[in-house]
Amino acid sequence: MNRRRVFDRTSATVLAVLVHVVLIGVLLVNLDWSPNVMDTPAAPIQAVVLDEQRIAAEMAEIEREEREEREREHERLEAMDRAAQEAREQRIAEEQRLASLQDELSDVRREHEEALRVRSREEEDRLDELQQQQQVHLDRIEKLKREEEEITREQEAELARLAVENAALEEQQRRIEEQKILAERARDRAVEARERIEEEARRVEEQKRIAEQEARRLEEEKRRAEAEKQRIEEETRRVEEQKRRAEAEKRRAEEEARRVEEQQRIAEQEARRLEEQKRIAEQEARRLEEERRAEEEKRALESALAQEEAELASARQRLRDKLLAEYSARIRAAVERNWVRPPGAPEQLTCLVKVSQIPSGDVVDVSIVESSGDRAFDRSVVNAVWQSSPLPPPRDPALFRRELQFQFDPEG
Repeated sequence: MNRRRVFDRTSATVLAVLVHVVLIGVLLVNLDWSPNVMDTPAAPIQAVVLDEQRIAAEMAEIEREEREEREREHERLEAMDRAAQEAREQRIAEEQRLASLQDELSDVRREHEEALRVRSREEEDRLDELQQQQQVHLDRIEKLKREEEEITREQEAELARLAVENAALEEQQRRIEEQKILAERARDRAVEARERIEEEARRVEEQKRIAEQEARRLEEEKRRAEAEKQRIEEETRRVEEQKRRAEAEKRRAEEEARRVEEQQRIAEQEARRLEEQKRIAEQEARRLEEERRAEEEKRALESALAQEEAELASARQRLRDKLLAEYSARIRAAVERNWVRPPGAPEQLTCLVKVSQIPSGDVVDVSIVESSGDRAFDRSVVNAVWQSSPLPPPRDPALFRRELQFQFDPEG
């Protein structure tokens, strides 16, 4: 507004000076410097009156043109102010949009962290459930221990069941290997997705930097527009030149308006593109969460399968130990049936016997590993072993041993 008042005052001053110059020029032209006294006074007066009317008409025309020019300049300056205000509002809206995107990204991160916490609590509940299942397995194992007294009658069926379980276990291990391969592929996809998200974040930062550069450029253009206004005010003395420059400035303002509209259209397209990228990032985050959840479930399944496998191995080992103990007990019982106590042998004598046999059960060698201290007792035990040949075979042929040891204790 101050610049506009200065411009109006300058224009008025210029117009006043022009009017005075024109009046002085008319007076100089119409003054009669000749000494001719024959001229009548009416003629110069009429000429002066006519010239004054013509000057007044010209002054009115000049004032009208100046007024129209001031109005056009005023409209052009207002249009430039509006364009600068629109650019400023657009920059502020872009900054608000970027801040909103950052807030939305923060909300997504918080939601992701909350989902992780919820998932952690669910995993703790699942661990509690697995512990309960483990307790159930332990109870079942205790039940198996109570039922071990009946295993002797059901050994053949038990061996068949173990063979089926071994086959099932092998099939299960094969499935675990396949799941491991799938898990490796899932992890590779997760790494690729994380790289894409990081690249997208870098692209958003670059777009923010471009937007800030655009804002600085608009501020520079505003400063240039202010300098242009000052330059126009200083050149008001040259009216014709001002008109030509005003026309050029008008065309530049129209071009600037079209450029601002084009920038606005580009900004809208960029906003739509960023919205689409945000939607894709959210979809990728959901997909990564699903893959992570599947990976955790797979690890939990592998842990449960490993625990089940360990329990099965423990059960097989216990069964094997029981069958070996039974095999040794059967051999010891066969030897005890053929054993004859030596005359005068004291009570509660024991010895550790080592027996070598062939697959048919025939004894090929007998030796005393730990003597009872009574040589007659030791010889009676060796003779009893030889008389027990062939020794009873194990119920499971896989348990056969060419060399075995057992503690011979007739009172035990």
